[in-house]
Amino acid sequence: MKLCIITDEKSQFSSLLESSFEESETILFDELPERDINGFDAIALLCGATGKNNMLISNIRLIVEKQLRLGKRIFAEACHYIGDIRTQEILSTRYDRPVIINDEALEGLPKKRILLDEQSNERIRYANLPENTIPIAQYVHNPEGFYSLPEGKEPENEPKDYALFLASPNLLMCSFRLSNFASAKFSPRDEWASMISAIVRWLGGKCENQDVLSIFEGVYKLGNSEGTTARTVAQDALKWLDNADMLVRSCGKVYAVKEGLGANVYPDGRHAVLGQVRPDCAGEISLAYYMNWLLTGEERMIQNADGLMRFVTDTQVKTPGPNKGMERWTPSSWCVCYQDDAARSLLLPGLWRAYIGGDERYLPEVKECLDFLLSTTGSDGLRFSRTDYISESKDVYTVMGCRQNPETRKWSYSGGPGKTYFTSEELRSIPADVPSAHYNAYYMASLLLYYLITKDKKYYDAGVKGMRSIMAHYPETAREHSETQELCRLMLPLSILWKATDDPEMKSWLYMVARDLNAHRHKNGGFCEWDTGYIACCAGVKGGESSVLSENGDPVSDLLYSVNWLPIAVTAAYYFTGDEYFAEMKDYVARFFIDSQIRSDDKIIDGIWPRSIDLDRHEVYGVPNDVGWAPWSVETGWTVGEIVAGLLLGELEEKVRDRFSK
Repeated sequence: MKLCIITDEKSQFSSLLESSFEESETILFDELPERDINGFDAIALLCGATGKNNMLISNIRLIVEKQLRLGKRIFAEACHYIGDIRTQEILSTRYDRPVIINDEALEGLPKKRILLDEQSNERIRYANLPENTIPIAQYVHNPEGFYSLPEGKEPENEPKDYALFLASPNLLMCSFRLSNFASAKFSPRDEWASMISAIVRWLGGKCENQDVLSIFEGVYKLGNSEGTTARTVAQDALKWLDNADMLVRSCGKVYAVKEGLGANVYPDGRHAVLGQVRPDCAGEISLAYYMNWLLTGEERMIQNADGLMRFVTDTQVKTPGPNKGMERWTPSSWCVCYQDDAARSLLLPGLWRAYIGGDERYLPEVKECLDFLLSTTGSDGLRFSRTDYISESKDVYTVMGCRQNPETRKWSYSGGPGKTYFTSEELRSIPADVPSAHYNAYYMASLLLYYLITKDKKYYDAGVKGMRSIMAHYPETAREHSETQELCRLMLPLSILWKATDDPEMKSWLYMVARDLNAHRHKNGGFCEWDTGYIACCAGVKGGESSVLSENGDPVSDLLYSVNWLPIAVTAAYYFTGDEYFAEMKDYVARFFIDSQIRSDDKIIDGIWPRSIDLDRHEVYGVPNDVGWAPWSVETGWTVGEIVAGLLLGELEEKVRDRFSK
């Protein structure tokens, strides 16, 4: 068999084709009118390498269709017009996924109902297809399922949304850009390897699944070599901040940090970069740099840590008035306060510096922030998820909260009870009723850690009151994404509470939550997402913020909302309690992050941890329905900063352990 490959430029698929045929020749679109292709047995028409030639100009179309009429097999990728086919529009595949609806049309296809993911690809929607078209895969918008559609959930036949189909016995059409499938992070890999190798064999080539998988493996792998330490992976992650241009400078010095990598991975393999700056990301990365400075003494580390904390404190309300001390959410959300974001931007980074390193310079700002938060905390010791002031000088707020449906038990977002605007006195007089570890537990952790440093019982009482309110609802706390998320978020505040109190009941909470969390360990390392009753706000959501979990039992781990909080939490639990039970957890968690770090020649992803990992298959994968985040999303702070700070705290045992026992 002799194959003619027509393309704009070489790609991963064209290279695979070249290696799969004894004879092949690549011809550029511009050269085709001057070439004789009658001697080829089959043709691969690859319009998706750049997306520039997907509308065939007349002379090229005439050449290709002549070969089609001669009966030669033609594979046409991302091609608008050929034969009797007409197209309607080009769409993003961000929320559309190909589903196998016919596994018998080609030999070796994935099984029927299998789900595929192309990240943020481009696909053609058709206006007209030949009458005898044989479909193979069809797009479904935000389909149910993890690896496959549930039994009985086959989509209705929609020719306009076909992803792969035989338009005639010798014309195989692919509506999406396939050319650089590995760089574009198509997943899951095994199923794509089956489909791609089946296409190559249909054309007449010799191709096995492993031939395709080797191309995927050349783009990225998960994990490091045997003997790699937590210190090494943490420092490699800090190098990513420089290599991926995540640091933002002012007057030549590090001042802020970009938010990270967005949900979109494009057909050529580019990742969307989130360029906005957030104080929580800055504070979390600052703490990571600070931990590395304690470990290495490298001057650049403390300079970066201090520079980022300048941005954090510059975002705090300094003017006298009802909002003094409030830590703003972002420069673009100047009036918004999430106490969890305040805890991760200012409170915990400043408090850990004081507790571990004796650096108390940020305690005045921490106290002002805690006092503002307390002034707007409800009678149950909890804050609404978020408060927005109407004017910086006025004591008037709108709020966001959570409520639980008494019949279904499911949590959902809500506003304030019975009205729109509240004064701080009114907020203090009513229960916030947001028993959420995601929103309130790190605020409580900050109150309790401030007490351990200052011995001011006002903050102890407030922290204990809030933790009692959260744990009174356990295990049905106000979940955001999952039950696993809540368990992970509770570990740190409960560790600090264990140290701060002599109450046996409160001390027992730490072990209870750790036990429940350990029930979700995966045999390959890490912790699975789980949500008993599917009652989290984001469970099963389509068109909003969504869990990466389809149903309990899916082997998926969330490194943006759940397990990313564990390195610092389980290390603190071990240091505070001295219990080998938590020492084992600390080592187990560290091993997971060593084994799940992305390694790649692409600097934009080398050294990161993505949002979701398939623990069975050890690849980046998860339900991609979230409007803001997806499996390849990375928060510089929430993900990298939190993981690195925790891993390095574990490496600092000899230097800091005695501070936790005082």
